[in-house]
Amino acid sequence: RGLNFEITENTTGFDIDAAVREVLNANKPEGFEFSHSTGHGVGIMVHETPPRISSSEASKAPLKPGMVFSIEPGLYNEKLGGVRIENTVAIAAKDGKARIRTLTRANLDDALIDYDMLDETEKRLLYEYKRLKIG
Repeated sequence: RGLNFEITENTTGFDIDAAVREVLNANKPEGFEFSHSTGHGVGIMVHETPPRISSSEASKAPLKPGMVFSIEPGLYNEKLGGVRIENTVAIAAKDGKARIRTLTRANLDDALIDYDMLDETEKRLLYEYKRLKIG
């Protein structure tokens, strides 16, 4: 659900955070937590607003075309450390519909992916992600 989340003109950062959080919480290994926001606005400042991509009330404002933000889910274990993948995206309009346009994406190392944990849909989405054109 998080990888193929469709947006509308009413989608908020809260909605994106909830979709990502749902996937991570349902699949996280024991002892790992997703204890931060899903992303943040990108601009002149490191964490710029709007938009906010989190579970906070401030994230309930609709995302607008031209907004640039990170999507950076991560899981952390107090004793082992953690992992976070950060992509930068923008809200764009195409044929009158809002969409997420990828600006930058994290490269994934196949040696670190346990394909046995993925179903066929997840494998297809991962393959498509790796072939994704930027921009």
